[in-house]
Amino acid sequence: MAQAFFTRLSQRLSTSAGTVVADMEGQTVAQRAKESPSVVLVLELMDEEGLDISSEQRTQLTADLVSAADRVIVMAQRDSWPGYLVEGGKVTFWDIDDPVNIPQGAARAIRDQIKAKVGELVRETG
Repeated sequence: MAQAFFTRLSQRLSTSAGTVVADMEGQTVAQRAKESPSVVLVLELMDEEGLDISSEQRTQLTADLVSAADRVIVMAQRDSWPGYLVEGGKVTFWDIDDPVNIPQGAARAIRDQIKAKVGELVRETG
């Protein structure tokens, strides 16, 4: 969600990656939605915003991605952070709940919170 909003609002490039992708590496959001109803909800919520994220692929966060980034925004729980992320010095943590397996209204509120945080980030960074 955050990467899609950032792409819409900013002229800067961005990449989305997860801390625990494992066997989902390269899987699209649409493929993941076939296995998870909560991902279907995320697709629907982003569609409400006019954003189609179905073809976005899961990517594992790596030390090289962190090294190449100007800034790293993390929403994953701290216990899943790899050591190179903790030591990178580029990390901003957003304490936002995961919109998985929760009612639509609560998931929509999380989407809106992510959108607002991205808007603040874009105003700050361009």
